Order: sequence, then structure tokens, then C-alpha cells
Amino acid sequence: MSNLTESGLPVGYEGRHILAELNSLDEVLTPIKSSVRVKYTSVAVSKRFIAFGASTGGLYLFHRETHRYLQVLANKEGSLSHVAFGSNDNLLALATSRGVVVVWELNIEKRSKPDKLVTSKEHKESSITALHWDASNTKVFIGDDKGKVTALNVPTSKAAGFFQIPTELILNGDSRIVQLDHHNNLLLVATLTKCYLCSSIREKFWPVGKKLRDGEFGACFGYPKDKPAIVYSARPGSRIWEADISGNVVLTHQFKPLLAIPSIPICGQGHDPELTLEDSYPVQSVNFPQLLRLSGHYLISWTNKAMYILDPTTGSVVVWTNGVQDLHQIGIYKTDIICLHHDSSVRKLTLYPVEKCIPKLTAKQLWLQSAKLCSYFERALIPSRARKYLSIMMVTEIKAHLQDNDELVEKLDEIISKLETSFDDRSSTTSSRRSSVASCDGIIRMDSGIYQVLPENRAGEFEDGIEVHLWQNSEDGVFECNEQSLLECEANNHFNNVELVAHNTVQNETSHTLANLEDFQSRDIETWVGQASDLDSDSTSTSRQPSVEKAEEEIASGVGIIGDTKFMSSRGNSQDMGDRKSVV
Repeated sequence: MSNLTESGLPVGYEGRHILAELNSLDEVLTPIKSSVRVKYTSVAVSKRFIAFGASTGGLYLFHRETHRYLQVLANKEGSLSHVAFGSNDNLLALATSRGVVVVWELNIEKRSKPDKLVTSKEHKESSITALHWDASNTKVFIGDDKGKVTALNVPTSKAAGFFQIPTELILNGDSRIVQLDHHNNLLLVATLTKCYLCSSIREKFWPVGKKLRDGEFGACFGYPKDKPAIVYSARPGSRIWEADISGNVVLTHQFKPLLAIPSIPICGQGHDPELTLEDSYPVQSVNFPQLLRLSGHYLISWTNKAMYILDPTTGSVVVWTNGVQDLHQIGIYKTDIICLHHDSSVRKLTLYPVEKCIPKLTAKQLWLQSAKLCSYFERALIPSRARKYLSIMMVTEIKAHLQDNDELVEKLDEIISKLETSFDDRSSTTSSRRSSVASCDGIIRMDSGIYQVLPENRAGEFEDGIEVHLWQNSEDGVFECNEQSLLECEANNHFNNVELVAHNTVQNETSHTLANLEDFQSRDIETWVGQASDLDSDSTSTSRQPSVEKAEEEIASGVGIIGDTKFMSSRGNSQDMGDRKSVV
């Protein structure tokens, strides 16, 4: 039986992300192009830099955005198997193939030579398998193939290092260290058989979950919004445990059936993505050998044959692709993924929502790829949030650049029609809501589309009156009120976020400012909440009282608008004559 919906996509699949390769990283290969024996063996990324460890032991440093070559650090302890930046961008830890770890201070901003701060040989003759900094940049945690985990203390200067214990033993595990992560005073250690949490304060460690495993399975901390930190630990069969910091498993994410979706190919310069739909897709049983955080709350993992990006907060697959294979290591900054392959080739992928990716492709005049994405991700482009980035005009322009592809042209025509229909429906709804408000007495809709509230017996004192902007969290930003009475809206607290802006109240702002401010503060406050008694004769003054009191408090604070200028009286804290579109 087919597991597709009527639209042709798998049941439950709401994919709207894609990995794009928009910029080449050929420049970072320039320093090693002249030598056949030099290859990149490790990679790390920070806010400002990209670092590549080489087979000769050298470390090559580049600017992350411009890819400009900055410097090289020499090393005689063997090829670099791991590289890790401290959170301040100025510290860099290197692990060599001989088990030696060296910490450098780069000093690029000081324009001085790099300093070697500390060296650890605690893991000499072992293979370093994991390297991770703490948040304070004072420790580097090191794991090796024998299960040993140590903490290398990093001095703030060379002199401070003489009075500090260089390394501390954290754990002697039962098998190879797969991955390390750190949060506050907790170190997360993933081995071939278990996952541990180690407390540096209590000097104890305890397992995450009770069941053993056999193989490389990654683990990392997660930071759900407004919740305590949690642990994600990979399990066999495309599963991921979600546990608290006490090691108790609270949830198991089953991604095996969710991965029965199409692979999304890489798009961008030099790519020709084929986006096709099959009758069904097989489930995937994957062992996630590493778990890294991507863009805050996503998790990224990879195998020799594919890359996977997951969202554990919603229990969904963001995207997976078999267009990235033979990966050795990756470095991550926000949504950028620097990929280092086993053959030393390098590429940069970026995760985009499809509505943001298409405009970037059109900017590079990749019209066919843009059209294919529009056709494949049609459902993701119709909602209003997508039209913030992808307009009807842009889809029309994409269609105009297609040649001899009647099928895609026809599909784009359908999308344009749906976008126009959706826009008309929203415009009709907006007009209905505006008419509801405009039908109230004392409210006039101006040609600009702004609603004008005219206070009783004050109309002559205002040339353009007072504009009332009612900002709600509605999708289209239009004031939503089911009742046709502004008084009823006010009684239901719809005026809590009202912004009253007066425009062009006087002909000469400079000469009349102070006098008008005093007059402004002495006005009848009730005129600012509209003609409530005229709108609803059955309403009582009590229902208007909260907003009246609020308006009185705001005026009493000394803040006001005269003309298009914001003022604060002597009761306020400042006087700003420059803000010409301010709020009363």
C-alpha cells in the first residue's frame, strides 16, 4: 500500500528545509595545493575563523566569512586528529596522532605572535578521539581510544601555568570514548557501551539510562526553550534517548519510521538536483555516531552514506540527504556546516527554509533549480510566512526564465494562481475587518488605510486627527475585533496595546511646541478612548474607567506628542526633539 498523500508526499512529511551549497571553499585549499602529501585531517569552526589541521602537523587558519588565509601554526608531534576552538575565538586546542594535546592563544586581534599556553602528554601513545572546551575556556576535556578522560587546565597566561595542576583524571572508561560535551559542572561522556554524566563538584559519575549498547553512538546536551538542560543519547535503530541530568530516560524518539521520506538533494552552484517522488519509501535503521547541535535546537548526525538533521523538540526529521557522503568531520556555526571529506575535499553547506533558499538561487540566476524547488515544495510556499521572502513577482520571474520546460511552466502557473487566490482571500478578510471597525461612529478610514479617531469637539484642533494603531499578534497585523463597537473592544482589553500618534497638529512646530504640550496634557482624557457613549448608549462609564486611568497615567508621566515630535515635560526624564514618529 502506498504511504503517500494525495499531494504525492509521504504521510506526515511536512519538509520545508533544504541544504544548499552557494559558495565554494576552494580558497581554503590554496595553501596545500602545491604539495601532494599535505592533506587536511581535521576541522573546527568558530564565530570568526575556520581552522584545518593537516597531515604534516600544521594548522591552517582562515577567516570564516571571507575565507582569507590568516596564518599557520607549526607542530612536530604528528598529524592533527582533532581541533577545537574555545568560545572566545582566541584559544585553540590541537590533538595530534601521537596523543599530545597543545593549547594555543592566537592573538590575532593583538597582531602579535601566537603563544603556546600548555601541553598535555597524558594520552601519549593513545589515539585522541574527542576534544571539548568548557564554557569558561579554562579546561579542555580529552578522551582517547582506551576510555580515558582527562581535563587539561588552561592558564590565563604562561606565568599562571607554573602554579596550576596541568591535568586531572576524570574517568577511566571501559571502552573507546566516542563523544564529549559539557554543561555547567557536568561532563557528558559517550563510550562504545554506555553514556555517563560526570560531576566535577561531586566528583562522581552515573550512567544515562540502564541498557547497554555496542558501537559508536553520539550524545550531547540539549537546551529546550524555558526548560532545564537535557541529554540526547543515540541508540540503535534510529532511536535517540531524551534524559534528564540525573540520567533518567524520560522519552525515546523513534526516527526509524520518520525517515521513510525522500532524500533531498543538495542544491546550489554546480548541482543539478533531481526532486522526484516514489510510490513508497523504506524505513531507515541508522546508528547516529555523533550528535551535534545545529541552529540551537536541531541535531545533526552523519554516516558514510548520508547526513541527517533532526528536530527532537517536535520529534520530526528536518531533512536528510544522501548527497553528502564519505564525511570525515564537520564544523558548525549556526546553520553553516563545513564538511571535511576523507579525500581532504572541503565544502560549505547551509540549512535554509525553502522560501529563503529560492531567492538566493535566483540571485545567482539558477532559474531551473529555483523552479524545481517551487514545484516540489509547493505546500511550503503558499502560507503567508513564506511570501515574506518569496513573492508572486519572483515566481513569475522564475517562470519567465524557463525555456522548453512546459511541465514546470504549467506547475508554476498553478502556484502563482494559488498565491493570488490566497492573497485575495486574505485581502477580503482584511477588508471585512476594516469595514467592521470603520462602521463605528467617530472613525474615518483615511486614504492611506489608517483609521482616524476624531475626539468630540476637538476636530478643529487637529489637521489630520489621531491615528490609532492597534497592534495584535494576528497573522496579518490587522486589528481583530468580533464586535462592531470600540467600547466593547476596550472593555475586553483590546486597547492594551493601543498606540496613539498625532500628526501635523500645528503649522509651526518650533514656535508652538511648549505651549501645545501644556495644552495637550490638559485635554479631556476621555476623548482619547473615543466617543464611547456615542458608540454604545447602553454602556456604563465603569467599563471605560480602566483605559481612562491608564491614559491619565501615561499623560501624567510627561510623555506626549505634538506634531510629529516626541516630548517629555519636566516630570519626565528626558526631552527628545528628534523622534518624529513616537508614541503617546
